[in-house]
Amino acid sequence: MAYSRTHGTFPPLPPAERVERLPMTDKEFGFYEAGLSGQLAGTEEQVAHELETVLKETAADEVLVTTSTYDREALLDSYRRLASLRA
Repeated sequence: MAYSRTHGTFPPLPPAERVERLPMTDKEFGFYEAGLSGQLAGTEEQVAHELETVLKETAADEVLVTTSTYDREALLDSYRRLASLRA
């Protein structure tokens, strides 16, 4: 996101470990940090707890979830795990 907002293109996503080692301008780092705010990540139990907290605090009837990764199998696994939390 930081790269796309400062360069006007959205190249394929690299692994997070590589992104964290990249040199960034102050502007890029600002976008990077802003993009991390409001994110939920962790084990299924951690994410379930955080989602429950968000729903209670906001009284939302539904949530919109977006996620992305360079690893498409991991992306599908993430969505499967998230869907299993509804049960």
